[in-house]
Amino acid sequence: MKTLQLLSIVALIGLTSCEGMFPFNDDITKKDVYGEWTPVQYEESGVTTEPTVEQRNDFIRFNEDKTFVCQEKEALVEGDWYFNGMDNSINIMSEEDPNNCIPLTVQSVDENEMVYKMPTEDGGKMTVWLVR
Repeated sequence: MKTLQLLSIVALIGLTSCEGMFPFNDDITKKDVYGEWTPVQYEESGVTTEPTVEQRNDFIRFNEDKTFVCQEKEALVEGDWYFNGMDNSINIMSEEDPNNCIPLTVQSVDENEMVYKMPTEDGGKMTVWLVR
């Protein structure tokens, strides 16, 4: 019995001291993404661009009640979102198409900036930089 308790303690110490080894150990939480974010830069296939004139008013707002509002090129989209801390992904589902889940993989987030990767229509990935 004491051996089992000792193994549990050693395993707990070992897991908590392996900072950075696991994708869920970088302290990004759903509270970090709450609020309204405005895209300021995009990167796809090695090409970096800034928002076009049509995209200058774009935003995405992650509400604490797990709903989101997104304006993209004058089209307003609303729906639900959830955060998965295991892989730092935000999964969004629009009200128009709730079966189509779009994963946004958060690369980094702080008080002023968030960077995430998202799938593109052609099967690639796009990196998006956003600010509050």
